[in-house]
Amino acid sequence: MIFLLTVPPNTLEAKQRVLGAYPSHWNSDGRKRIRQVCESLKDKGVKFIYGSDWDSDAVHIIADELHIPFSKEYGLRRFNCGKQHGAKFDHVQCILDQLVSKWRTNPEIPIRNGDSWRSVEKRLFKTVDRIIEKEESAVIVTDSRTASLIVFREPKALVMNGEGLKPCKIYVIKKKAD
Repeated sequence: MIFLLTVPPNTLEAKQRVLGAYPSHWNSDGRKRIRQVCESLKDKGVKFIYGSDWDSDAVHIIADELHIPFSKEYGLRRFNCGKQHGAKFDHVQCILDQLVSKWRTNPEIPIRNGDSWRSVEKRLFKTVDRIIEKEESAVIVTDSRTASLIVFREPKALVMNGEGLKPCKIYVIKKKAD
């Protein structure tokens, strides 16, 4: 069974700003919330933790709490907003709305200096599928937007405006139906 643990908003996201291609950092309240949410994993028999190198703070906290090994996976990185790093969330949402409609015809179009939909498919979904294929009890640690992408596997998951997966929750993901 694969669990998906969504982390709380990091220090930049708490200010309604978008984090680009940089590591996440949490204040003491965020770290406390990460510890609290992983409490419910203690009785689930989790044997391994996977997380992005950009979320290594959270991965280390959870590994310390559960006393299990972890792996930092490049493929689990969140959507790279490129030049939009640090921009206001609403501004980036408008850009992503436009991109999502363009991706219907051309998934190769990237956000300026960032990811395209095709790069997300190649990197994120292949990594998640590889982890699921191992059929071990594991947890994938990521932010709520990336978790929504993993579950829904559609471009519109980037612009769900609060309808996606929630931060500080644990979800179960299943093998993708062929």
